[in-house]
Amino acid sequence: MQDGTHDHVRSYHLHRLATALDVEGFHATVKTTYPAALHVFIPGASMLAESIDCTPGTDDDGRLCWYYRWSWGELLAGTEDPPGAAAKIAVVLAARCALTGRAPGSLTRVPGARLRRGWLSG
Repeated sequence: MQDGTHDHVRSYHLHRLATALDVEGFHATVKTTYPAALHVFIPGASMLAESIDCTPGTDDDGRLCWYYRWSWGELLAGTEDPPGAAAKIAVVLAARCALTGRAPGSLTRVPGARLRRGWLSG
């Protein structure tokens, strides 16, 4: 069953992560169908994409917290640090890029995306 409040909060956190990923040079789109999810890919290498969702949980004191979660279900990071989560996503996607033999220079630009030089080597 859809929960309007949770879905609004989920979309809010995913949009914050999308903004942080733009700074890292990735194109990210928030799909607002239920449940909302973030689809991120490397410009010019969309087959190396990843989907991130956002899920509620509790902290050690039992308080409600929100977490970013990888497509395979593992928690990525808390939503209080979108730039930190974006950096982790960048590392994983860069590793996938390296495994497929794609070089940073072979990536094409997507309008609105800023690709940092040397992101693959960092």
